[in-house]
Amino acid sequence: MSETLSDSGRAYHLEELRIARDSASPAHLLPNIPPTCKVVLDLGCGAGQTLIASDLPSEVLAIGVDPDRGALALGRTLTDHVHFASASGEDLPFTDAAFDMVISRVALYYRNIPRALAEISRVLRPGGQVWVSVNPPSFAFQRMASAIREGSVRGFVFSLYTLANAFSLQIANRLLMWPFGRKRYESVLTTMGVRRAFKRAGFKDTNVERNRFFVVTARRG
Repeated sequence: MSETLSDSGRAYHLEELRIARDSASPAHLLPNIPPTCKVVLDLGCGAGQTLIASDLPSEVLAIGVDPDRGALALGRTLTDHVHFASASGEDLPFTDAAFDMVISRVALYYRNIPRALAEISRVLRPGGQVWVSVNPPSFAFQRMASAIREGSVRGFVFSLYTLANAFSLQIANRLLMWPFGRKRYESVLTTMGVRRAFKRAGFKDTNVERNRFFVVTARRG
């Protein structure tokens, strides 16, 4: 990806940072990062909004990864406390058991979830924590309704595709790649699908909090 963001891309990330810092915003959502976590990874970090807004102590090593080099370049202008790396969530460039905690805000469902969860499990120390937010099925139904109102056949079909992936993950622990245009993954997730996927990846004590997003916490077994 380009290392230069469009004006709209820059505005998006700066708005996300504003929301992350504003606890009164309806879209505000930050993980609880315990003081025992000294090495933290943000998967799909964008410009580092979540780590920046978390105001971690200086002794915490905070690392953000994202395939969008433009977003990472912006992040480097916003903070000198977060270390950024361009990487895919399915192929993390870190050694085994390197992190105390891995977080991922509204990014995991753009990845091949079984592969990404396996990588998260690999880079977490035993007992390490994971915190992710993902879209529930209601998100797909909302987009489907919008597609109908707008007369967008592609939008309607894409919403059906994300729903199909929810059940494919739940039943078979695999996702289907979007077959048209740019090849990519996207899914909404059911509660059962989340629990099964995390269990298959070796996590324990999986908890799903239902809200605007599903907020999932677990620990590596």
